[in-house]
Amino acid sequence: MKNINLEIPEDILYHAKIKGNRRDELKKELAVHLYEEKILSLGNAIKLSGLGFMEFHYLLGKRKIPRHYDISDLEKDIENIENLS
Repeated sequence: MKNINLEIPEDILYHAKIKGNRRDELKKELAVHLYEEKILSLGNAIKLSGLGFMEFHYLLGKRKIPRHYDISDLEKDIENIENLS
């Protein structure tokens, strides 16, 4: 898997009060925003955030961001479960 490095000017990080190990917060913020805007799927947002499944769900709940799951997703899940047996 290839990674892409994103260059962010130090003054931007300074004004955002992001320094040191808080830079991982930037990945979480990006993941949450891209999920909320329906740009990333839940799985990819979790991967980008660096959090675990439950941690990411907790973060979404804390921010009152609804999960993107509709009836067609439910139907696909049911079909996948039926195909397992």
